[in-house]
Amino acid sequence: MSRILFHTPGVELIVHRGACRYDPALAVPLARALAAEPDLFDRLTGLRDDALAARGSLQRRLRLTPALHARAELLAAAPGGVVPGGAPGDDDLPPLAAALAHLGRYRPFFAAVRARCGVPRRRLDPRTAALLAEVMAEHAPLVQPAAVVALGDARVEQAGVTVGGLSIASADLARALRPGAAADGRTRVALFAATIGPALDERVAALAPAEPTRALLLNAFGAAAAELGGEDVSARVAAALPGPGRLRRFHLGYGDWTLAGQGDLLALLGAERALEIRVTAAGVMVPEKSVSGLVSRRG
Repeated sequence: MSRILFHTPGVELIVHRGACRYDPALAVPLARALAAEPDLFDRLTGLRDDALAARGSLQRRLRLTPALHARAELLAAAPGGVVPGGAPGDDDLPPLAAALAHLGRYRPFFAAVRARCGVPRRRLDPRTAALLAEVMAEHAPLVQPAAVVALGDARVEQAGVTVGGLSIASADLARALRPGAAADGRTRVALFAATIGPALDERVAALAPAEPTRALLLNAFGAAAAELGGEDVSARVAAALPGPGRLRRFHLGYGDWTLAGQGDLLALLGAERALEIRVTAAGVMVPEKSVSGLVSRRG
């Protein structure tokens, strides 16, 4: 990771490159395990976040069968498995609890992959799940995460929000931020853009004519990996956003915050210079596997 500061009035701009907290490569062993024992993931996705945080009672909450228990233990003990890539403190957990806690952190990733594959409400069939794991393992190195973040004070007004000279015309965004704002209408926020780079999109285009199924799965993997970039930004800026409320992230397209504002946001962030992200006339970012938006705390 590198930290580069630019001088932009009203905000501090920081560029992050390299490994992130939610590294898609670490999802590969999970994908292999879940392809072999999909019941483990199906049961995990039924848990609430507060249940995942408890960790110590995960085995009881999941009602693991002996076979699933054994599979989770193997997942935790496997070379290059999930525990070394877990969060700080996982080394102090029993192997099964550590493995399941790691699975919990990647739950949104796999949910996004399944949704992009067109099967959000049912399990991927075993052959497709195995192919997905294979595609992920082969192409994870193409994911090159990077993000630029602008930390600053937002002024919340009736019809929109102003941050560092950027005016966001969105009454819906202003309404969402108002409960957390001070009496003068100010609240600390982080604007961001994140990308996984162009290499994966290029590979999808190359695969599509001859191997459309692999291209579909790879595209789903890339889209979910890009969403992890937004999760990573939220994790990085947590300490810089004061207050007791939970973090929340808004993307362009939220309510009346339209893609017409994409160019101005990326210009403020210096995203083209820092990350080589450009925006089309329709407000779409290139590389396609990119996300942008605003992070704040609930009031």
